[in-house]
Amino acid sequence: MTLIQRLSGVGFLSHEDAVRLGAVGPTARASDVKRDIRKTDPYAAYADVAFDVITDTHNDVFGRTVVRTGELMQSYRIIRQLVEKLPEGRLQ
Repeated sequence: MTLIQRLSGVGFLSHEDAVRLGAVGPTARASDVKRDIRKTDPYAAYADVAFDVITDTHNDVFGRTVVRTGELMQSYRIIRQLVEKLPEGRLQ
């Protein structure tokens, strides 16, 4: 509860300002901007794995924390998929 109170309302960035100022990453996604370069222009193996773009509508540091936590869970999901796709045999 204390963490939520300390993070809520701090660093507020509205959805409109996030779009207008060109915010990216968790800062943008915590202001409900559903934009992730890994989806729009996938690089490396991102085109070969399924993951969700995590957004939140709190528009503050608490929302950014929610986004980062959700992204951590998506990272685990990505890792599991990549491990399942590893070829059999010795890695070099």
